[in-house]
Amino acid sequence: CFWCGEADFEKVDGVIDAVAADGRTVTVTSVDGKRHPLVIDDKSEVTLSLERIPAGELRKFDEVRASYSKRGEELVATVVDGRRPAQRDPLSPSPNSVRSLRSSGAT
Repeated sequence: CFWCGEADFEKVDGVIDAVAADGRTVTVTSVDGKRHPLVIDDKSEVTLSLERIPAGELRKFDEVRASYSKRGEELVATVVDGRRPAQRDPLSPSPNSVRSLRSSGAT
């Protein structure tokens, strides 16, 4: 398995680019820009922050770490663990802008 380091599995860290409507395929784009279409089957373990979820609950832009094996031309997911980036209100000031206001005496 990915977590135990067995050699017959490959791994990818990246961001979800697409999730099929049926939740059976998740496309992960790695840092180098390569797209990995991972097939989710009944043996795949899909988690979000290490809590088990149906694959269809993963979303575009979730950060993932996945392991997979090749079955013919398909990349079959063994483990897909997602992390959802923190949502930020676009109208609220960023921590850096608050810090600069404080240091300038504007608060």
